[in-house]
Order: sequence, then structure tokens, then C-alpha cells
Amino acid sequence: MKENLQIMKRHILTTFQAWNTKIAAKYGVKENTVKSWKRRYGWNRKNALKKVCEDASVQNSGNIEAIRSDMILQLERKGTNTKDNIDWVERYIKLCKIANELTLDIEQRGVSVQWENGKQMGVKKNDSVSELPKILKVMLDIKSKLGLVPLPNYNGGGDYEDL
Repeated sequence: MKENLQIMKRHILTTFQAWNTKIAAKYGVKENTVKSWKRRYGWNRKNALKKVCEDASVQNSGNIEAIRSDMILQLERKGTNTKDNIDWVERYIKLCKIANELTLDIEQRGVSVQWENGKQMGVKKNDSVSELPKILKVMLDIKSKLGLVPLPNYNGGGDYEDL
């Protein structure tokens, strides 16, 4: 039994397979037993991303909708709100969400992440660090293609503030 615990602990901590039902089936124990052992012995993978309400896509959904609205408004003002350009706006919005997730990953895990493979351990660069600039470049290319610029902030008093 103790040997089974050590094997299960290594499996949970070194693989991305953290579903309790699959682990329980693999080792012939109940799912609730796996849950309790994970809690009791603190078997949580370091750097595991947690999907909670503070996720960037949930936090920034209002901001992303404002960006979409601003971009479409600018296209309408320029008279270039064709289906093709609206499609480019939707692609831009998808890239915004990806950029937010990459930024969140960098904030949570840092620029370097630890990895484990059996008995081997090491540190490698976080792939999000190199992917984020690529996404931002494509986003700028889309804005340039559409000829869009940031709108000035409206201060509520009838005037627009300069950025």
C-alpha cells in the first residue's frame, strides 16, 4: 500500500494527468480516496494553472467588448465596416483573449518554470514569454491593415481627453 502511495504521488506531481477518476481507476482505489490523499499529503503540482473566476478572460471580458465596440465604431465612421473587416476585428478580439491568457500565465508562473520527469528536474523558459510578442505583433498588423487608432478617452463633460 505504501509503495502504491509513492507511485501515485509521483504520477500526480510529474504528469499533467491530474483527473482523480483516471488516477483512481489506474491504481484501483476510489476517487474520493485520491482526493483525500491529495489534500492530506499536499500533492499539488507546483505552477499548475488554476481555472478560477479571476481568470483573465473573465476579468477582461468587459474590456474586450469595449475594444470590439471601439474598433467597429471606427470602421463605421470611416465607412469601411465590411464583412471582411468585421471578420478581422473578430480575429483581433480572439488574439486579445490569447494575449491576456499568456500574460496571466507569465504573472502566475514567471519567466522560468520548473519541470520534472521522473527523477530528472530542471528549469526552462516559460514558452508564454516568447509567444506573447508574436501575438502582439499580429494584433498590431491587424490594426494597421484596418487603419485603426486608439480612440481618445471621453471624460463625460462633452470633451475628449487627449491621451
